[in-house]
Amino acid sequence: MRQRGENVQIVFERVNTHEVFKEEMNQGQPAVAARTELGSDQRRATPEVSKVHRPDLGLFLIAQGSGEGVSGQMASYQAMEVMNNVLGEALDEKIKNNGKAPVDQAEKTKHIDALIRAEMKHAFQSIGDQLQLQKRVMSGIERMGVRPSVVKHVEMPDGAQRMYVGHLGDSRVYLHRDGKLQQLTEDTTSFALQKPFFSPEELRQIDQSVNPSQLPAGQRSIFSMREDVMDVNSDRDSTSLLQVQVYDLQPGDRVLLVNGGVQHNVLTKEMEGLMNRDLDDVGTERMIQAFADRETGAPNPRGRAEAADVAAVVYTVSERRRTGGAEKQRREHEQQRVSLETQVKHHEKRGAELRLALHERDQQLERLQAGTVLRDRLRMQIERTQLAQEEANHRYQAATSKLSLLDTRVPPRLSVNAFAMHRPNKEIADALTELRIQSDMIHAERTQAQRDYWQQHAEQKQLEARLEQTIQIGARLE
Repeated sequence: MRQRGENVQIVFERVNTHEVFKEEMNQGQPAVAARTELGSDQRRATPEVSKVHRPDLGLFLIAQGSGEGVSGQMASYQAMEVMNNVLGEALDEKIKNNGKAPVDQAEKTKHIDALIRAEMKHAFQSIGDQLQLQKRVMSGIERMGVRPSVVKHVEMPDGAQRMYVGHLGDSRVYLHRDGKLQQLTEDTTSFALQKPFFSPEELRQIDQSVNPSQLPAGQRSIFSMREDVMDVNSDRDSTSLLQVQVYDLQPGDRVLLVNGGVQHNVLTKEMEGLMNRDLDDVGTERMIQAFADRETGAPNPRGRAEAADVAAVVYTVSERRRTGGAEKQRREHEQQRVSLETQVKHHEKRGAELRLALHERDQQLERLQAGTVLRDRLRMQIERTQLAQEEANHRYQAATSKLSLLDTRVPPRLSVNAFAMHRPNKEIADALTELRIQSDMIHAERTQAQRDYWQQHAEQKQLEARLEQTIQIGARLE
């Protein structure tokens, strides 16, 4: 169990502060970093894919980064942050306000539909703008790209559950209904350009080939076109390729998002089988990712296998979209802060009153005449140690509440830019440094209060023993 004040220490010690944000945005299974090559036990240090799994926001994302060095990581993180900023709480608030408009239900639905489509396009455009900006300001980066597939689940004014899907790249979105898995998105690759020349069934067979080397010569070259992916990148505006689709959802439907590392290593029928297992969403994510990762680590991998990051997001649709989670968290956070501040004030006030009482008791002891009966002096000294223990306890409790209060000052979401992957944002780093200094000081105060308490407790026991001895001697003399 974490100790009070430990959050400050934990967050301060994070080298990559963006990881705090990534963990908050992904309530599912962490992504798996790619193996350095097929069959190897060695892996990349960090995956270049980001996941968002936030049922409370109705927001789900797979963003596979691409580029040299850490630019892929930075691009995927940038996509995650932009999607959250544009399609998360901010969009929920806009939808809520549109729902209050003095128009009929059909008109409200029309306005909300147009709003979501526009915001989704804006999100993809913003990602491209950010990547182009970062390429200009950071030296040594030739290209940064990301392949996002995002889902926004919305409850419309008429109560209908609707899913908006934004997609560009080869991360895929599937709908699982009645035991069947249906692919909703189409990869933006050169492979997709072959539709006029092959039937849908022929393209499906090529795409799902276990060993592409066994395909006819013409089809082998078509399979390789899956690797020619068009994404959101730092070189050009590719939002003209953006696909935005809308689907009505039913309770019990399951939505599956996977990156290229999953769909290249796991066949659709295999994913369908995994989705049909009796597992919750996080368990299903874990199973799919483990299946794909096992394929890349096999001694004799299948011909279609590819050493790549592995990421899946699974979401089951309930009767109503769970909303307000972030707002509830903020409310609880504020209530906790106010409660802790009240506790600190109470303990500090009571401690000050006890210190005044201790000062008065010390003066009384100094005024005692030499002839004062020893028993009376000992009783007053015992009362003094009891007051001192109570004062030390209030100091300890005040320090404990202060440490908890410091924890509430650690932002629940460190929304820093992608440069934090190299170095923490200076403003955040300075703030966390200040919090750590305060934390160290309060820990020292609490430790001292604890020592004072036990010292006074030991002194009280000694005085009580002396008093008992004095009473026994007096009784014998009488």
